[in-house]
Amino acid sequence: MKLRNSDALSGVERQAKPQGAFSRMTEKLAVAAIIGGAFLAQSGMGCKPNDSPRPAPAGTASQSAETPTSALPTMTRSATPATPASGSGSATSAPATSSAVPAPAVSSATSAPTGSASAGTAPAAPAAGRPGSCTAVPSIERWASKRGLDPMLVRAFALTQSNLDNCTAAKMCRAGFEEGTCFGPGPGKDEGYDVALDEMHDPAGTCQFANSSGTSAPDWRWLAFGVLQTLEPPYTFWPAAYHPDGVDGQYFDVFERSGLSSGLDFGEARACNPRFNPFNQEDSVCLGTSKLERLYRAARAWIRSHRAQLGIAENDTRGEERMSIYVLGNMYSGLWGSRTRSADHPRCSSSTNNGECWAYGFSQSAAVNDAYCNSGAGGGDTQRCSSGRPARNPPSMCNGDTDFIQYVRDCELPFLPWARDGGAAVLRVYQDLKSRCGRR
Repeated sequence: MKLRNSDALSGVERQAKPQGAFSRMTEKLAVAAIIGGAFLAQSGMGCKPNDSPRPAPAGTASQSAETPTSALPTMTRSATPATPASGSGSATSAPATSSAVPAPAVSSATSAPTGSASAGTAPAAPAAGRPGSCTAVPSIERWASKRGLDPMLVRAFALTQSNLDNCTAAKMCRAGFEEGTCFGPGPGKDEGYDVALDEMHDPAGTCQFANSSGTSAPDWRWLAFGVLQTLEPPYTFWPAAYHPDGVDGQYFDVFERSGLSSGLDFGEARACNPRFNPFNQEDSVCLGTSKLERLYRAARAWIRSHRAQLGIAENDTRGEERMSIYVLGNMYSGLWGSRTRSADHPRCSSSTNNGECWAYGFSQSAAVNDAYCNSGAGGGDTQRCSSGRPARNPPSMCNGDTDFIQYVRDCELPFLPWARDGGAAVLRVYQDLKSRCGRR
């Protein structure tokens, strides 16, 4: 089977190109990322440990994931840690050098104390100020330094994605199946589910997963894994072209059945570790920071090219930083480059991605201010002005907005199938970490 390079799933690094350059697979994977993020961030549902996983492949390099700190918020995990095999150790990772385009991550907030497998409800947002949030997963500081990233920013992503739990994974339900512990399909039939994996197994045996029954249409599938919730599964799922032993991995048949098989490139994960395991925190942070580094550059470039639409002055470095983090959060989740929104959206056509749509809508709203409504032109604009003030009845009628993030919240999120603003969540946790932990 021939694999091609991913189109970034969300298309964030190719936004300047015509929308027609994005394949249907790209759109489906972006939607899948958003679905998983909306589910795990809001539901907090988990699954029971798998008592009888397939045996580990012979000759597998043993890896052990770091134990999540017990000081983290008590929530529900999607997989239950098992006792690592004796003699296992963390694999050494090298900086990623692959030019492969990153895949958006799926948010996760499903963690719990070791051994817990009960379902519960997650808090609305990770508690960044809890003890351990500033210091858990020390590989974050090491990889952030190598990538030139603020460690607190990487930590904010890890908290919003998985609450620093290495055993998290998004569980996607098939259409017609309702269990309460996984998220259903998107607006299109089985979106998310149809690109996910029928089974999941941790090569190190540290995290165990309760997989659905082995039918042609299992009740649920798995999508996005580990501390930074990337789409790349362990190397045991990889085809021979990427596998370190030059053979199809033990679970390659599972990968081949998934929609990911025609749109995922493992070059970047392999650069972190030839025997990559997303449930190993070192591997997960290496890959996640590689994606964040590239996406952060894309976010900054996008902000600079849209200053006028966003109303950011050339010397407003603080405003640019805040907006860049916000855009980066939505790029990483897949929401920014997606075109999935209600068909009756009043401002943008279906050919425009969310990021461009939001910037356009905000610029139109900001132009209708008090000065305009009291001018000669505004006096006759009874649609956008009322009694000398901008007419405002969100989400359909949005005039007079002066803050882009608030505008998105009021006027754009209601048109999304899953109204979760990943950028706002990351920005909130990042600001909290900076005040509580300080810059590191």
